[in-house]
Parts: sequence; structure tokens; C-alpha cells
Amino acid sequence: MLSGGTTPRPLYERLRYGNADWARWHIWFADERCVPLNDQARTSTAVSDTWVSHVPIPSSQVQTIPTELGAGAAAQRYAEALQRVPQGMSPWRSGMFDVVLLGLGADGHTASLFPGSNLGESRHSPDTLAVFDAPTPPPHRVSLSANRLSRARHVLFLVEGEAKRGAVARWRARELIPARTICPRDGVDVLVEASLLKQSVTPER
Repeated sequence: MLSGGTTPRPLYERLRYGNADWARWHIWFADERCVPLNDQARTSTAVSDTWVSHVPIPSSQVQTIPTELGAGAAAQRYAEALQRVPQGMSPWRSGMFDVVLLGLGADGHTASLFPGSNLGESRHSPDTLAVFDAPTPPPHRVSLSANRLSRARHVLFLVEGEAKRGAVARWRARELIPARTICPRDGVDVLVEASLLKQSVTPER
């Protein structure tokens, strides 16, 4: 389960040189912007350009969010796709993702889960959320809910950039920013640029 933005791009570029059994990989996306197909603002386009198009992952195993349909229709279509993830079978035991890769916005958002919006953290929340009022453009997006993102064996946040300093401090001070609603059973791992950790307190895991 992948995220976009500039922070993970170097990781994606390095992955294409990895020695992996690519035929067994299944790629999903944590969120997507409602922009035209192949637009560079799309997470799926960036991931394809930097990594996936360079390795032999079957195209049928790359599950993009069809935001060209509009946020509401795309959220419904992706929710239906997620329901087809096999339950109780390797590699999708109990419908859990092996790895969810997320970032952190300057306002504490992750995926397209923004402060003041429906984050979908309840265990009864739907798997996907249509977003119509994102505070940064484009306003229309689709995001997996906090509840669905939490159903994972490993959740990894990659955080860098001076603009994230305030969000990191708020997270470590245990404020309820959207990123903190991602709560898998085994906790999360957060890789943070070292300079952002100065004058901070120990985070709650």
C-alpha cells in the first residue's frame, strides 16, 4: 500500500533495482487525487514512472484508484476491489496488507486524511472515503480510511523536510493529528529526518 509525494520517490527509484520475485507483488494505493489519467500529480503515475513500470509486476496486480470517475464513484469502485482481497489466504491473511507506506503533511495529515475531516478511524468505518474539500489542491480525492490503513502487518511513515517540524512535534507531544489514527496491532515505525527530532519528547507507540 503506497503513498505519493516527494519523500518516497528516492525509495521507489531504488526499488526498481532490487532483486525481488516481482510476480508475487500486489500494489495498492493509500489515496489518490482526482486529476486526469497519467497526470503527474497522480500517485499511481509517479509510482509507475519511478518504479513499477521498470519491473515485471503484472499489470493486473497494480490496483490503481480510478479517480477519473470522480471522488464518489472512485471510492465506491475501490472499496469493491478491496473486498475482493482474499481473506485467510497467503499473502493476504485476514485481508491485511504486508506493508503500508505513509507520509506526514505539515498539518499532520496522512494519505488524504486531513484535520477536521472524517478520518474513518472507527472499526465500522468504510474502507474508502470520498474527499471533496481537501485544504490543498486538488480538493477532490479518494483516501483509504484510518481503519483500513491500520489493517496491516507493518506501517511505515517516512518523514523529512523542515515544513514537517511542527507536525512531528505535535505527534510526539501526543496530539491527535490524523497520522496518529493509524493504529495497527503492532504499532507503527516512523523514520524521521534527524534534525526534526531536536527539542522533542518521546512519542507514544
